[in-house]
Amino acid sequence: MYTVCKKNNFTRKIYAVKAKDEQVRMKSSSGGIFSVLAKNIILNDGVVYGANLIDGFNLQHIRIDNINQLYKLRGSKYIESSIGESFYLVKKDLIANKKVLFTGTPCQIAGLKNYLKKDYENLYLIDFVCHGVPSIKVWQKYLQAKENEYGAKAIKIFFRYKSPSWSNYKLKIVFENGKIYQSLYVKDLYMKGFLKDIYLRPSCYNCKYKGIERISDATIGDFWGIDKIKFDFNDDKGISLLVIQSKKMAMLLKEIKDELVLEGIQNEEWIPYNISIINATKYNKKRYEFFCEMKKQKNIMDLLKRYTRDNIFINLKRILKNFRRI
Repeated sequence: MYTVCKKNNFTRKIYAVKAKDEQVRMKSSSGGIFSVLAKNIILNDGVVYGANLIDGFNLQHIRIDNINQLYKLRGSKYIESSIGESFYLVKKDLIANKKVLFTGTPCQIAGLKNYLKKDYENLYLIDFVCHGVPSIKVWQKYLQAKENEYGAKAIKIFFRYKSPSWSNYKLKIVFENGKIYQSLYVKDLYMKGFLKDIYLRPSCYNCKYKGIERISDATIGDFWGIDKIKFDFNDDKGISLLVIQSKKMAMLLKEIKDELVLEGIQNEEWIPYNISIINATKYNKKRYEFFCEMKKQKNIMDLLKRYTRDNIFINLKRILKNFRRI
């Protein structure tokens, strides 16, 4: 395996991963590596911490100890999560000698490490390749507008619904009255604003936790560019990027390897396709103006339309890209 550097005398390893269980993979945002790791921890009398979407509007870190609850933590959620009392509960579980798997943004991992003040052999820390964390207020206004439009409360939200494929996904919202909203990410107003970096947290534009070198035991994410690097490995159903940073995580991977299809990556050619692991998001000059207007304007959809409108060159580039696929 190619190594960038060493951490605690451990040679870092890079993998492209997909779960053998197709149901797990299709319910996951990428290749399903988180679900397989989390299941192993729980079945060995451990607990898992991750972000759960509550009532559609709020994202809260929760503790689970049953594999039937894994669906709550599975999948990407493009809003800011509240840690709540998770750090306190993590420490309590660690002292009780339980295996603990904690997942979060790189800055949340740093926060937990700072809270604990020491390392624990029974703690497994996983961060992910983070583009940036959008404002919860924007999401809440957006979802409220969608509920008003469809005349019912949202009961299920899929930020990364794999239709028609993993790389061309949709934002999907299911409402109590049975109606469904779904739109390709390149057309949905909320996702366009997020990807244009209009309403990320201020700290995300100057993130201190970028780089391959991490304090976590593993970094996971979508393996963008896998179709260029390992063409035969990609079926567009979702491939996970897995960066193993510690010996104990490497040992955990050995325990679950029979549930995965693994492909070792030998060089750095994957980095340009996954540049968010290295570079902080560039500040969007429209951000300040956007939030000033949001305080005054009631219709969030009109505001998003104006601020996410593509110029003629971007539209032309997209048309040419789609033409080449035909």
